[in-house]
Amino acid sequence: MSAHDSGATPSSHADEAKDEPRTPTWLTLLGVALFFFALVAFLVTRPAGKTSEELAQEARANSPVPEAGTQPTEGEGEDHPPHPGHEQEGH
Repeated sequence: MSAHDSGATPSSHADEAKDEPRTPTWLTLLGVALFFFALVAFLVTRPAGKTSEELAQEARANSPVPEAGTQPTEGEGEDHPPHPGHEQEGH
């Protein structure tokens, strides 16, 4: 049986903490510094990403929707049913 199971008065967490040595502040600061160093190293060594203009051009090139000011070609848009409440012209 352990000391906790012996029926003695339960010890509080504060009593148990007195028996353990405190973590030195420099060790905590070292851990934080190493974490930030690793984060900065990761960000610096990443390859350059595309600019927002390059992403917009790529999106326009891959977009099935015609750009503003262009007329749809004949037969375009006829492959789906009409919206409810609207009559289909010419059919």
